[in-house]
Amino acid sequence: MAWNDNIEGRQALAIASSDKRIIRVVAGPGSGKTFSLMRRIARLLESGVNPQSILLSTFTRTAAQDLKKELMKLGDAGAEEVRAGTLHSFCYSILRKDAVLEITGRHPRPLFNYEIEFVMRDLQRKTGLGKRQIEKKIKAFEAAWARLQSDTPGWPQDASDKIFQNTLISYLKFHKSMLIGEVIPEALKYLRNNPQAEERTMFEHVFVDEYQDLNKAEQELINILASNSHFMIIGDEDQSIYEIFRNAHPEGIRTFNKQHEGTVDYPLTICRRCPTEIVKAADSFIQNNLNREARHLVPRDENPKGIIHSIQWPTFSDERDGIVDFIKKKIKDGINPGQILVMCSRRQIGYSIKERLIEHGVEAHSFFSEEIFENVNAQVAMTLLNLLINIHDRVALRCWLGYGSTTANVSGYENLMKYCEANHTEPYETVELLCQQKISIKYSTHTIKRFQELQGLFAKYKEKKVSEIIVDLFPKRESWALPFLELLTELDDDVNTIADIQNEIRSNVINPEMPLDVEYVRIMSIHKSKGLSSDISIICGVVEGLIPRIDNDLQGEEATRFMEEQRRLFFVGITRPKKELVISSVSKIPKTLAYTMGVKVPWDLGKETKSIASSFLSQLGDDFPDAIAGEDWNF
Repeated sequence: MAWNDNIEGRQALAIASSDKRIIRVVAGPGSGKTFSLMRRIARLLESGVNPQSILLSTFTRTAAQDLKKELMKLGDAGAEEVRAGTLHSFCYSILRKDAVLEITGRHPRPLFNYEIEFVMRDLQRKTGLGKRQIEKKIKAFEAAWARLQSDTPGWPQDASDKIFQNTLISYLKFHKSMLIGEVIPEALKYLRNNPQAEERTMFEHVFVDEYQDLNKAEQELINILASNSHFMIIGDEDQSIYEIFRNAHPEGIRTFNKQHEGTVDYPLTICRRCPTEIVKAADSFIQNNLNREARHLVPRDENPKGIIHSIQWPTFSDERDGIVDFIKKKIKDGINPGQILVMCSRRQIGYSIKERLIEHGVEAHSFFSEEIFENVNAQVAMTLLNLLINIHDRVALRCWLGYGSTTANVSGYENLMKYCEANHTEPYETVELLCQQKISIKYSTHTIKRFQELQGLFAKYKEKKVSEIIVDLFPKRESWALPFLELLTELDDDVNTIADIQNEIRSNVINPEMPLDVEYVRIMSIHKSKGLSSDISIICGVVEGLIPRIDNDLQGEEATRFMEEQRRLFFVGITRPKKELVISSVSKIPKTLAYTMGVKVPWDLGKETKSIASSFLSQLGDDFPDAIAGEDWNF
């Protein structure tokens, strides 16, 4: 197939453009941005461009694999040699290849979120800062201290930030670990300081997908890689959903042309994916965000009208059963289960739906990545697994010694760290000496107790097979263990080791792959649905406090920006379907579940609390259908 088959209008101009060095494609949902990227790269390959001189930076591994697969379908020689992947993986490869981490005394042992909780507890004691202050500083540290789009990424300028950074790096070096988000600042620092680095000149063409989800440090790094290249970015400020998490501001793509002189724009505003009624609702909804460029998403003339359902149930149990019945009916009518996408405001809702679908013989998989560590039993199991593989995993040992203590054993561990630093000893051997009463360290009662338990477990697992360890660490009877067992179904005793268990879990949590061509129902958060599409999309738990989340600690401009990001997230969710959209809410929530999911509820004596459908529903336009009660839903 030729690169220019079936292209027209602005899409054709963006793909065919050859005389401009910098191109910005603002592409609304379903407007063909993936198609445009693929075809433009295909055109370059057909014209003889060296595939190894093409860098395609994507936000997820799945997106990169999908693009390369589509490129190879076109039959272009060299498509498999195009450098396609996440910016994080590319930066890590730079640091590893050039031994940057080894030279600077860093170790690429990534920290899970639950492990960072212990880091923060220890840093609270060291710095005197509160948890929320530390969370914000860590986020700024991972963004190279560029909190705002107007900031220059680099070293901290504020005195308190400088002290915090020194304390944090010292702590991470002692524990031979890194924050996952540190890879970008480290690579940026390396490329800035080493103009002879080959990566600065190795690419003739640089493409960046989902540009709106890059923070300022990532943007600056891309600028260096593309400084002598043809440069094309694609994204959509209305789908910017990582401002709160990663300081990735929508202004990054909105003001890109002001920061890059000579930028040529090719806006793609025609939605080819979604039915006309869904496009109208989505466009009406996103117009409620005032901090955005004035433009509209419009449907393609030949798009079907589509179907929208707005349903409210009495309880989450009723919602679960009603949604499962709806899915069963659609599959019976001939819909491929892989064309049904369920998005949930909380993982508890998703797991409940998945389990009920499986009970009814419908294959379903959930994708909630690091949320599988929300339960402390899951954390303890993973910590033990890490220590079974490496007794000198200092992060895992720190976590192990903290469990079971209401204070996370902060005082005891602080004294242990001081002893190790002063005597240049390994924490594991130091605690062994402590247990043998060969040394004395203050506040060590809990440390000794936990370490003795650990040694007992080492003896227990010494001769066990991989399958036996999986069953023991992640028991089938425990609901928290189900996501782990789902990940580990392919491992067996003859081929795999316990290190393979760790790798399987770690890779799926840190860099989860989102399968595209499947035969089962996919269940996930709205964040995870980015880049996916399906015939039928269902959004569950659309109640105030979950969608949108409420943060009463925010005021003024910060509160406005938070709500606009919540709106952009919901916009992503409602623009996934190609045929049918279901938005589902409940009118009552059990208080225990509400607390677990982080919903703020009024104080009263009942076991259930009243909930209301999301205020977002009233912003979906005049033609959006009124909600109906679940018992009246005739699907």
